[in-house]
Amino acid sequence: MPKLQDRLDRLRIRLAPLMEVLRRLLVRALLMAEKGWQWLRIHAGPVVRKAWQWLRIHAGPFVKKCWQWLVRMFWICMHWWLQTNRTQRLVAAVGEGRTFAVLIGTGTSVDTGRWFLRGRLSIGVLGDELLLLAPGRRPFVVRASRPELADSLYNAVTGELVLAPAAGFQPRTVRVSPVAGYTILRWVQDGKTE
Repeated sequence: MPKLQDRLDRLRIRLAPLMEVLRRLLVRALLMAEKGWQWLRIHAGPVVRKAWQWLRIHAGPFVKKCWQWLVRMFWICMHWWLQTNRTQRLVAAVGEGRTFAVLIGTGTSVDTGRWFLRGRLSIGVLGDELLLLAPGRRPFVVRASRPELADSLYNAVTGELVLAPAAGFQPRTVRVSPVAGYTILRWVQDGKTE
């Protein structure tokens, strides 16, 4: 916290001359308001230009960091939105008009044919089948029936649902929240999703 306070103090000291210039400009503008906008355009232009140059030089790194953060957040939100839309389209195609009793996003990623990004896995219950879905160029869809999953369990230490169907079923573990994991296990044992 002291480092942040020091940075804020340094920024406040750097911005003090700019604030003083802006305060003077505002006072002049208010005092000379009866002369109209022409005075403001003539006299404020150079002051605003100087203030902008000063701000670019002294607050540039801070503004650059803020801009980089905003761009990063924009791309994260866009990736999330595209992933959500792709998942919805894949669910509609796989479901063939039927509705999923449960559809849960997981923390597990699988290869879906994209170069740098892996597809986020969703786990869903459709009728008497458990589906693992991930959208991408090569959509990942794996089905398992309820009786095949009888030995499945939730590992609370790792936060993973361990699926135990026949050999060759990948992925064997899916990272989900405890509530989601126990919801799936209840469906496996009782056939209920409520």
